Amino acid sequence: MKGNSEENLQGEFFRPLLIDFVDMNPELVLLANKIEWSYFDKEFAKFYSKEAEPLCLFALW
Repeated sequence: MKGNSEENLQGEFFRPLLIDFVDMNPELVLLANKIEWSYFDKEFAKFYSKEAEPLCLFALW
């Protein structure tokens, strides 16, 4: 199941956001900001279920 994350950039006093710690100048960070991630979300959506399936405990053995 694909997770749903809302873009909520409102910070909390005791839990700073990861963006506050990451240096935004390295090449990989700049590249990641240029990629249109919604395209990949749309293309890979068919591989995710709309609802989570129950965990099969026998599969863990």
